Amino acid sequence: MVSGSLAGIGAPISQRLAAQGAIPVIIDRGSAPAFLDDLQRTQPGAHHAAADLTDEDACRKAVSETADIGPIRGLVNNAGPTMASG
Repeated sequence: MVSGSLAGIGAPISQRLAAQGAIPVIIDRGSAPAFLDDLQRTQPGAHHAAADLTDEDACRKAVSETADIGPIRGLVNNAGPTMASG
């Protein structure tokens, strides 16, 4: 599971995991079909679970979806708040 995987450092982390044979489940509140399609070309098992990590029920659902795919072997907790500068 890689949270915050559609932007910033989360996307290349997911790509690297897929290239190394892992099956990444990208957890993000948004969707990016083109990114997921690209990831699935490298690792056909890659999956997206939509979740706003500030919503406990959404988190439980994302974990459940991930567990349905197979055992959860790791978590990259990459999601975080966006901070305005200045």
